[in-house]
Amino acid sequence: GQEMNLRSGTLPVPLCIGFGEAAKISRKNFKKEFDKTKTLRNLFLSKIKEYFPDVKVNGSLKSRLPANLNISIKGVNSQTLISNLKYTVISSGSACSSRDLEPSYVLEGMGLEDSIIKSAVRIGVGRFTTKNDINIAIREIINIVRKIRC
Repeated sequence: GQEMNLRSGTLPVPLCIGFGEAAKISRKNFKKEFDKTKTLRNLFLSKIKEYFPDVKVNGSLKSRLPANLNISIKGVNSQTLISNLKYTVISSGSACSSRDLEPSYVLEGMGLEDSIIKSAVRIGVGRFTTKNDINIAIREIINIVRKIRC
């Protein structure tokens, strides 16, 4: 421990500079990125709801990050849906438990029913996600859900 045990080793200067530059870029583009991801997320949700009006948004739609959506499609096991996707990448449950096949403790903690938790999928919209990407995901998810439900 150097510096009277306050800090060990030498600061990684290139990492610090890179982080500062990333923060500048993020701040400069924040509003534009926020609006874009929220618009794409809302497009995805509205189209899915057109086909499956019983879709449930898990958590608040107002008080959430714009690039994140967690939904449950009634009668569809999330693992079955995910395993049938070829062009779309989504995950089951919450970010905290997406590797586990156990029900999400986060969604359980929200007081959701088991059937809702087992059908929960998490959709992320990124900086480089396009409207075309969203439309491909919508079509693929709709087609697979229709097959699963039949």
